[in-house]
Amino acid sequence: MALKFKVKDIQKLEATLKSGLLGFSKEIANEVRKDMKKMGEQIVDKVESSPQYIQLKTDEALRGKLGLAKPTLRVGGDTDAEDLIRLLSGFEVKSSFGKFFKKITLAFPTLLELERKLTHSFTKVDGGRVIRGPQHSWFRWWEFGDRGEITTFTLLKSGVMAQARRSKRSKDKILDIIATKTRTGFAIQLPSLPPGPNSSIDGANLIQTIYQNYARIFPARIGKVVKRVARKNGGRLSRFFRGGGLTARART
Repeated sequence: MALKFKVKDIQKLEATLKSGLLGFSKEIANEVRKDMKKMGEQIVDKVESSPQYIQLKTDEALRGKLGLAKPTLRVGGDTDAEDLIRLLSGFEVKSSFGKFFKKITLAFPTLLELERKLTHSFTKVDGGRVIRGPQHSWFRWWEFGDRGEITTFTLLKSGVMAQARRSKRSKDKILDIIATKTRTGFAIQLPSLPPGPNSSIDGANLIQTIYQNYARIFPARIGKVVKRVARKNGGRLSRFFRGGGLTARART
């Protein structure tokens, strides 16, 4: 009887351990569940402590480009960095025990689910009026890059001096608009101007990289758990492993 490990979807990080009832004890199932939960918590911790995530929370220029609102100016439907952690923390370890098999699955949100749920409304200036722009997924731009989708001129506080010279407007006036009229307090979009050097976002590639890394180590890690329990109980490893290794498949 072999244990089969399958990483069904790296874009979701759904990893499954499956076996027939023979050779798959309750103790093994409990230990595997515990380690899958621990692995899920480690993934969330890895995201939260990463330089990319810390930059997302603290970097004024990046938050301005993404249009992330200050906490006091958020409106219904706005999300932010902490919502990414909240969604990831909702990962599931699911068990399914049938008549002839046992299956345990670790499942995280798909990248598409994160893209759909982590959205907000962009702030723009049009004809001197500050308006709420269309809703977009800041996660998509942060994780993958905007891919040229930002078609307006992004004016950061650091670029106000040059913009004031070009537009012959008061620097203080422009700074006041950004500080008091925009929801980010750090940047504003000018639809009347073509994209500039700041109108582009490079993708962090954080979540997909972490998903892929853990999908790669999943079989070996869970295999160690199974081996440890089997040896502890004097079991024969041949009952669990085919050819001394694990059967694992991954699909991207």
